Amino acid sequence: MFKLLLNGTRRDGGPNETGLRAKRVRELLAADPEGARQAAGALGSARRAALRGARRAAAGGWDRPAMLAVEGWAFLQAVRHPSVSLARIRFRLRGRATCPVVEAILGEGRRIPPDRDGWLQLLARNHQVFSD
Repeated sequence: MFKLLLNGTRRDGGPNETGLRAKRVRELLAADPEGARQAAGALGSARRAALRGARRAAAGGWDRPAMLAVEGWAFLQAVRHPSVSLARIRFRLRGRATCPVVEAILGEGRRIPPDRDGWLQLLARNHQVFSD
């Protein structure tokens, strides 16, 4: 569901075919409709529209009105929570992540650096680290 929203949907509610293909969004939605349903629960009043869009995308089509409804809901959330919106803008403008976890995801190809213990010590400075 979140790959559909973040990678597969343009701001105008249309499909981002490049993102849909690159992230295998349609295949993932078709393989896990229950996961999509559960993820849609995080979307409040946009849940039903997101599910309609996900079902249509999984079947190879596209439901632009449904995806526009989700975009509209997201816009209203941004207006209601301006501090979150400003944090996102700052993150995008900064260019590189300052969080070691985000850096590993975005800059290291989703790989933990070779010095695992050192990386975990770095994380422990501002993250709760769980270990066995």
